[in-house]
Amino acid sequence: MGNLLGPTRGTQTLLPRSPAMRLLVVPLLLPVLSALPLRGQDAGTPAGWLVRADAPDADAAEVFFVDMPPGWHVTTGPAVLLWSPDSTATGEFRFETETFLFDPEGGQGEFGIMLGGRGLQEPDALCTYFLIREGGEFAVVPVRGRVAASPPEWTSHPAVARFADRPDGDVTVRNVLAVEVSQGDVRFLVNGREVARRPRTDLALDGAFGLRVGRGVNLHVTRLDIRDRG
Repeated sequence: MGNLLGPTRGTQTLLPRSPAMRLLVVPLLLPVLSALPLRGQDAGTPAGWLVRADAPDADAAEVFFVDMPPGWHVTTGPAVLLWSPDSTATGEFRFETETFLFDPEGGQGEFGIMLGGRGLQEPDALCTYFLIREGGEFAVVPVRGRVAASPPEWTSHPAVARFADRPDGDVTVRNVLAVEVSQGDVRFLVNGREVARRPRTDLALDGAFGLRVGRGVNLHVTRLDIRDRG
């Protein structure tokens, strides 16, 4: 299993592995910071994480984000970006997350990976989203400021597991998203299957990494794994 990035080792730097990381990457142990106060903060909002809503005037009471072993649980009203400024990836790496989506209740249930984050609290922020949604679709989204540089191009793919197709009795649907960054190109995978490939030069990829969760989503994230591929 990969580690979160910290001090430099080659093209990236890896945080030392703690005993709790044998099975799962544990929440970051950094000073408590928050760009958006959260409902449930007294219950243990993950230390060191920043939360930024798309709308500057978003209602903080509509966001719930907490440590919940294994991993983290997030329930949104507004769409949010979740990240730690001290967790970054550069060079060649693989970033993977395992997620469990609860009933989207008729919504799109949009969520996924954020990487390449730079100046995320500034008007000219840059990053890239790799997203899936309940319709069995994915999108690779360059982001400028608080919004996509252009409307997301959603593409259907059978690799994306839908809540509507879950086995009888299951209350969640599991998806594993991964991004493999090399010198020349970037592979985007869902549940082990490549769904897209882009030239590295087309996207912001070096920088902070984290999660993107859309409006009205109830999601459990069991792990965030990152491996140096250099």
